[in-house]
Amino acid sequence: MDPFLKNDKKFSFLKKLTFFAVPVIVVVFLFLQSITGVTKFTATVKYPDKYSFISDERVEIVQRHVMVGSTLQSGTPLATITSEQIREETTNYLRLKREEQFYKKIVATDSVSITTIEKLVHEQKQQLRNNANYQKQLSSEYRASLLNLVSQVDSLNQALLLQSETLLEKEIESKTKLNQEKVSVLRQYIDNKEKLYQLNFETNQSETEPGTSYLNYSNALQQLKNSQVQILGALTTIQSKIISAKTKFKQKYGAFEVNPGSITILTPKDFSSPLTYLNTQQYVESGSILFSYLETGNYYFEAHVSPHIALKISENKKAKIVFRNDTFLDISLIDAGITSISTTANENGQYQLILSPTHERDLLLFDQLKGTAFTY
Repeated sequence: MDPFLKNDKKFSFLKKLTFFAVPVIVVVFLFLQSITGVTKFTATVKYPDKYSFISDERVEIVQRHVMVGSTLQSGTPLATITSEQIREETTNYLRLKREEQFYKKIVATDSVSITTIEKLVHEQKQQLRNNANYQKQLSSEYRASLLNLVSQVDSLNQALLLQSETLLEKEIESKTKLNQEKVSVLRQYIDNKEKLYQLNFETNQSETEPGTSYLNYSNALQQLKNSQVQILGALTTIQSKIISAKTKFKQKYGAFEVNPGSITILTPKDFSSPLTYLNTQQYVESGSILFSYLETGNYYFEAHVSPHIALKISENKKAKIVFRNDTFLDISLIDAGITSISTTANENGQYQLILSPTHERDLLLFDQLKGTAFTY
């Protein structure tokens, strides 16, 4: 038999075997995957030496598409937020916020104390008024009693005068006795008059000179009010510093008020064209997401993160982003390694990440998640 014909038959057999075997393998793989349930893809952190193969020309192309400055250069470490000023100003801002809360707490506590003391002062004033009214009532009763006594004395004097005109010598002794009684009554009258004067003096004094407890409460109340004025002044100063710090931060690095745990997959502009993966010489940008395929089969896509996450990433070079979305039943967790992070914030106050899944299917899943915000 012709050896060429024999080889041709073998080749034909292999072609048939391949034609039938590949679909079977795919079906078996899908069946096993459906049995195992949720699949989790993990990604390793991309260290600089893994990108030493990227030429300067290709780096420039990638830079032009994703606009991350020089963070993807060959041989450089993972990018960090280079400016310590961001960390310093963020720390300063958070310190000011803590001081604001501290002063607010003091103001709240002092307000409660002021309310309590004002209540005590009011009660003391009411008690003083009650005492004064009671003493006035006693004074009125004493005054009525004295007037009654004076009336009795006057009547007695009148009777004595009338009787003295008709008295005989033998009645002198009796008259003397009556005069002595009159003198005694008059002395009592004088004593009561002095008591009334003293009572009126004490009443006036109680109205104009409060007791020690009342004075103590009043002094404490005034001191607290003075303290609160000082605290409110300090609080106003702190709040103005907070506004200044936020304005300064925004002018330098973009908006400060960003959801502290937000990661957003950017949305492509054109949903009609399917994604295609090109060879090592070609790059394509679909909207804001860059898809590029290099010799090693690494895929890249872009995401934006808040300063909170950016700081965490800059502190931990082995950090990775884990996305979770329970709406996809086949895969709920997707891990991506961090290739680079931009050194400046965009207009929304977020930092750009270039992430690298380790499998093509991960990238397809990210395409399904486009436009979705996740929580860190």
